[in-house]
Amino acid sequence: MNARSSATTTPFLFETDFRRPQPSRESMRAAEAADEAASQA
Repeated sequence: MNARSSATTTPFLFETDFRRPQPSRESMRAAEAADEAASQA
């Protein structure tokens, strides 16, 4: 599942994630970086 896509398609989920503590945002960032790496690989 692409974190970026889900965030774009569901603003509500993105808002909820944004409200969450820092660790969650860090996880999302890590997932996004991993997705980018997979795309380039």
